[in-house]
Amino acid sequence: MSRKTISEQDNQVTLFTELRKEFAGYFALLSQRRNQFLQRYPRQVFTGMLICLVTSVVLAFSVMRQKKVSTPSGVGKAGAEMASGLGQILNTGTALKEVLELQSQVEIILKKDSLNQADSLLLEAAFDRLEFINKKLNPKP
Repeated sequence: MSRKTISEQDNQVTLFTELRKEFAGYFALLSQRRNQFLQRYPRQVFTGMLICLVTSVVLAFSVMRQKKVSTPSGVGKAGAEMASGLGQILNTGTALKEVLELQSQVEIILKKDSLNQADSLLLEAAFDRLEFINKKLNPKP
């Protein structure tokens, strides 16, 4: 019943272009004044820039430096346990990805009609790696 009306708009018209058209005289005057000021006082402008940079460096390394907030031991322990748990999750995910890759390699090798010496070495290396991952994820107490 209702259809979207397609209007052919000029895609080149943007807010910036319209503002530029409207205030072009002011922008030109401002640019001209800026250039005159920079040509008239180049040393003062350069000195001002250097003062701003030095002030910024001094503030960054003194006043703006954030102090380390000490956390209570209970919160720190819980945070450390949580970080440790997240690390274990990431390690397990990485190990699972590697196991799946090794499984696909083993399946490809086993689908061959005949195995050569290189295939046997690849299978042995894959099984050794799987065993290592298993020991790493399931340590015996």
